Parts: sequence; C-alpha cells; structure tokens
Amino acid sequence: MYTALIAAVLAGVVIEVIRMRGRASGDIALAIMFYGGIAAGVVIINKVDGSQTSNLTGYLFGAITTTSREDLAVFGALSLVIIVVTTVLRQRLFAVAGDEEYARASGLPVLALNLILAVLTAVTVVVAMRVVGLLLISALMIIPNAAAQQVARSFQSATLWAVFLGWPLRSVVS
Repeated sequence: MYTALIAAVLAGVVIEVIRMRGRASGDIALAIMFYGGIAAGVVIINKVDGSQTSNLTGYLFGAITTTSREDLAVFGALSLVIIVVTTVLRQRLFAVAGDEEYARASGLPVLALNLILAVLTAVTVVVAMRVVGLLLISALMIIPNAAAQQVARSFQSATLWAVFLGWPLRSVVS
C-alpha cells in the first residue's frame, strides 16, 4: 500500500505538470497514467508473485476481506488528512478548479493548489483501492460528481449531491 501511495502521488504530480505545460489535456494525461499504472502493476505483480492472479484480481476489483487492522488505521489517518486539507483549502481549491485565470489574477498559488488537489486525489484512490478496486474507483469518483453537477446550483450543493448520489453506488460496488 505504501508503494502504491508513493506511485499514485508521483503520477498525480506528473499529470499536473503535463497539464500545466499544455502538452496534453488533463484527461489524456490522467488516462495514460491510469492505464499505464494498471499495466505496470500487472507486470510487477506477475514478476514478484509468479502467476498468482488472485492477488491481481483483488487489486483490480477490491478485496475487503484482505483488509487488516493496520490497513484500517492507515485508511483512517489518510481519510482524516484528506478531509482536513479539503476543508481548510475548500475555497482556494474551488477557485482554482473553477477558473485558473481568475485564481492566478487573485494571487493564489495555482500550481501549488493544483498539486495539492492531484495528491489528494491520488491518496483517495490508494485508500479506496484495496476495498473497492482500481477499476471501480474511477466510477465512484466520477459518476456521482458528474450527476451532481447536473442538478446542483452551487459548489456546496454539488458536493452534498455527490455524497448523496455516491453513497448507494458505494454500497453496490463493495
């Protein structure tokens, strides 16, 4: 899990640097890192474990039964960090996510805030990876947010709608 955390954070930083330099859109960089990371993980797991596909299946689709008490403690600590940082930086993260040019003109450190957001996203993926699986975490992160943006009238209501809409989806996939 610690290796995955380091790899995910590094990938998040690389995605943000690629996006900021304008070489590719954030979506393309994210897709390349996501699927490239899965492919690299498959190769590494097969080299280390021989041909144990059950371990690989657990990472791709989740395996809540393999979660230990230590994992739960780490998940809890990382989740707390995510909640605290997101709560403290909520307005700044919203400004950067909504309009980077306005945020830059307002004097906000756009690159630093985007990197923080990328790292928080990477940590979220790693926290949920063991329980939900790599393939399903993208659905849990994207579908509730996309649906919430269709019905919400503000950022705060979109956040609440995303939590409300994501809760049943979380129950179904886990």
